[in-house]
Amino acid sequence: MSESEERFARFMRHLPGLAWIKDLEGRYVFANETAQKVFRKSGDELYGKSDEEIFPASVAEQFKANDRRALAGDARIETVETLMHEDGVVHESLVRKFPIFGADGRAVLVGGIAIDVTDRLRAEEELKKSEARKAAMLATALDCIVTIDHHGRIVDFNPAAERTFGYRREDATGREMCELIIPAPLRDSHRRGMARYLATGEGRILNRRLELTAMRADGSEFPAELAITPITLDGPPMFTGYLRDITETKRAEQALQDSEAHFRLMADNAPAMLWVSDADARCTYLSTQWYEYTGSTPDEGLGFGWVECVHDDDRQNAQDAFLQANERRVPFNADYRMRTRNGEYRWIADAGLPRFDAQGELQGYVGCVVDVHDRKNYEQTLMEADRRKDEFLATLAHELRNPLAPVRNAVQLFRLKGPPEPQLQWARDVLDRQVDHLTRLIDDLLDVSRITRNNLELRKQSVALAEVIQGAVETSRPLIEQCGHELTVIVPPEPVYLQADPMRLAQVFSNLLSNAAKYTERDGHIWLTAALEGREIVVRVRDSGVGIPPETLPRLFELFFQADSSLERSHSGLGIGLSLARRLIELHGGSIEARSEGFGRGSEFIVRLANLAETPVPLPRESGGKTVRGATALCILVVDDNHDSADSMAALLRLTGNEVHTAYDSLEALQRAEKLRPDVALLDIGMPKMNGCEAARHLRRLPWGKNLLLIAVTGWGQEEDRRRTREAGFDAHLVKPVDHAALMRLLEDPRSAAISH
Repeated sequence: MSESEERFARFMRHLPGLAWIKDLEGRYVFANETAQKVFRKSGDELYGKSDEEIFPASVAEQFKANDRRALAGDARIETVETLMHEDGVVHESLVRKFPIFGADGRAVLVGGIAIDVTDRLRAEEELKKSEARKAAMLATALDCIVTIDHHGRIVDFNPAAERTFGYRREDATGREMCELIIPAPLRDSHRRGMARYLATGEGRILNRRLELTAMRADGSEFPAELAITPITLDGPPMFTGYLRDITETKRAEQALQDSEAHFRLMADNAPAMLWVSDADARCTYLSTQWYEYTGSTPDEGLGFGWVECVHDDDRQNAQDAFLQANERRVPFNADYRMRTRNGEYRWIADAGLPRFDAQGELQGYVGCVVDVHDRKNYEQTLMEADRRKDEFLATLAHELRNPLAPVRNAVQLFRLKGPPEPQLQWARDVLDRQVDHLTRLIDDLLDVSRITRNNLELRKQSVALAEVIQGAVETSRPLIEQCGHELTVIVPPEPVYLQADPMRLAQVFSNLLSNAAKYTERDGHIWLTAALEGREIVVRVRDSGVGIPPETLPRLFELFFQADSSLERSHSGLGIGLSLARRLIELHGGSIEARSEGFGRGSEFIVRLANLAETPVPLPRESGGKTVRGATALCILVVDDNHDSADSMAALLRLTGNEVHTAYDSLEALQRAEKLRPDVALLDIGMPKMNGCEAARHLRRLPWGKNLLLIAVTGWGQEEDRRRTREAGFDAHLVKPVDHAALMRLLEDPRSAAISH
């Protein structure tokens, strides 16, 4: 008996699964080593214990129920039981339970054997999922998937193949593929290829894409793309073919080829030179005209070769401009000189636009090249003419201001010392008004020149609207009173401030008031009203004058436009005032418009400005800076090569109690200044031997010249002229004919010099 038990123990020890025996009350009487390990109990801990004492209640109930089933049927049962193993994972086991009978034939024990099938069940589940995924992929694939055996018979035929070829899967399965989907002329070739592969393993068309002609159930043929993959498992090989109907692709390719042919036909016959590049900025196409123009070959022009035809001085800039545009994916424009077939360099304009695909990816550029050499030369001629025009206007202004200066000085002298006879007073007033008129015409001409060159700058500051309007009214009042008009001015009762150039804004309103006075019959009425409307200041200048014809309104602000070009017109002008006014208002960020109900109904000009400013905080005035000995005891040196201008200015300054000396060139001025050491020096700029700027630098270098009040008095009034005088050391820049009141303010308060510069 002991030998039998030993054999039983050895058998149970080598059993690959779990084995155990319980009595009829469910107490363990035996468990092999594998079972003890899985149950995590030794034999001593197991024997005599029931499942309720060892396992969780749910597990114990599972085990007991299966024990009862085995005992009740007096036969073995097979089932699956779950238990968490020592690795912390719930395992599934295939369990056999059976009764063990005693000598009397009745069950006295219940035995169990279990094998862990967790991995197998999981593998089976994954296989099921894999098969399901495969079936889903085959069912939803857009391409035809056909599997054949080594005899060429179809074993699988997915839904896409059913739709494409017109066969049901059950009708296609088992039939030779050649008969169903391959046109008759190609069938023998297919069969020979199959035989060669089976005999030698050589498959010329396997594992690569190829195009062929396929056939539908109705006999129609279509182009297809095919890839065949061999499946070599146990047994004879099988083959899976992935086939796609490329009818639409072929049509698209043909359409593209036709489009390319049309493009090349048009490009080669276009009046411009056309080009195409790829996403890497390489030129991929140049039209026939480009090759004819440059005398280059495709090998020389394509890629980046085109830059070799660009002038050495322009090459880097042209290439950089295109590469930067390509990188930023923006339109490209460049003018450069390109070599022609005869070696001449001519100016061309090159422009290109980026091309994108449906996904927004850059495909490259398409562009054109146009010969603009003649236009460039014409533009250069125009620019040179424009430059000469500006120089002429500046020179003209200088030459006109020089004779006006002594006239203004003489009128001022006449006013201060002349007899108070009415006729003489009238003559003085006429001269004064006409000098002002000539001065304004000169200033307007120069302003127009600045505007056409975009060189007109504003000196903005926080300024009260009422002060600007007051300045404009004061400038225009003499003309308004001369015409006998009544002027009504209405401004907001509360202070309104603008961020603006006060002089330029006053110039606009003065221009509008002067126009209203000119184009209104004598004893008319002019209204200037200003109001705050929302965040805008709206200034209206209205008159009871001749009005504006409707057809004239759209062109009223054009440069040099004259509403009345007849010889009988009574109002002179250059036709630049309104154009200048509009540009000045636009530089302030505003707008101006004209309205009129027609002839004899008056006119109205409306200015809108939105650049409101906060109320300025007055700054304390500094006490430092240049000083003079007193308004009645100044030593002044007047320097001008125009004797009339110098002498008349000196005579005018002597009337205010100053000690005044004159010099007629810069060298004489330096000699006299060294002896006199004046408080103030008024220097003309354009003088022979040494100009006024050089003389100013000499004076500033002298020890006593640092505190000298230096004033430039000149006919040159451009911004560049003012910059030069500032750099030369002048404190102020006055333009001839000099405003006597402005000069007196400078002499009384030298700290105001910065305003006049």
